[in-house]
Amino acid sequence: MSQFFGLTQHRSKQLLDTLPAVVFEYTVFPDGNRDFTYISPRCEDILGVSQEILMRGILPMKSFIHPEDWETFQEGVEESIATQTEWKWEGRIKNRNRIIWIEAQAVPARMEDGTVVCSGLISDITQRKHLEQLHADTEKRYRDLVEHLPLGIGIHVQGVLIYANKYAQRMMGA
Repeated sequence: MSQFFGLTQHRSKQLLDTLPAVVFEYTVFPDGNRDFTYISPRCEDILGVSQEILMRGILPMKSFIHPEDWETFQEGVEESIATQTEWKWEGRIKNRNRIIWIEAQAVPARMEDGTVVCSGLISDITQRKHLEQLHADTEKRYRDLVEHLPLGIGIHVQGVLIYANKYAQRMMGA
């Protein structure tokens, strides 16, 4: 049985180390100190910071979270810890010489000694954010085109006019 457990531990570590996300454990100690007590090696790819540096606690998170996103990050973490509720956050970080988007989520658990252990995941969502922006830009171009066409355009749903561009509104005397 112990051989099976050893194999399972090895496989678990291998799984954590190769997931396309950062797995972490962030601990808030009763004296107020806080630090990563575990972070998977993928942190270097996604966060741009080595596992060793993050585990030693020599680089504060504020140094790699985008300044415009720091407040929402910090407020979300503090609320999650205080209320013992799941935390989710999307924001930008400085990864080496570029800005990337991440999604982070964690579940806090309060230990008997007052320590709070947050177990979570961090994923790179940069590509998704770029696609969302591309979609928003395309939508805006389409709206602008429809709005400025010298044709009356209206959209009816079940006999109800739900949209009319400016030209259609003028044609209807609205």
